[in-house]
Amino acid sequence: MQTRETGSGTLTTLIDLLLGSGKTVVDTATPHSSSALMKNAVAASKNAIGFDSIGFVDSTVKALSLDGKKATSATVINKTYGMSRQLYVCTRGKATGINAMFIDYLRSMDCQNSIVEKEGYVKLS
Repeated sequence: MQTRETGSGTLTTLIDLLLGSGKTVVDTATPHSSSALMKNAVAASKNAIGFDSIGFVDSTVKALSLDGKKATSATVINKTYGMSRQLYVCTRGKATGINAMFIDYLRSMDCQNSIVEKEGYVKLS
């Protein structure tokens, strides 16, 4: 079993959505400090299992179905895949200046298509 390090948002999401409050992965799981290291560890061992963001799924690893639903952008968007999370950009008060410009860029189709979708993540609708 592979896991993310303590404090990882990916680990917190797994606990919240799959294991339940107060539970954690087995103590014998090998922790990894990045998504790339997690993916590489799973890919390197025939019987390994781990968890990570959909953007790290490629031909070297297989995403598991949950309740008969495959892990795809479509099933994440329509909320039929049982494990997904949203990420937020937060500011103190209304963003202005360069901060507002950066947020506008993050929300732009250019960013969504050339970065978010290209990297394998689910773009904003």
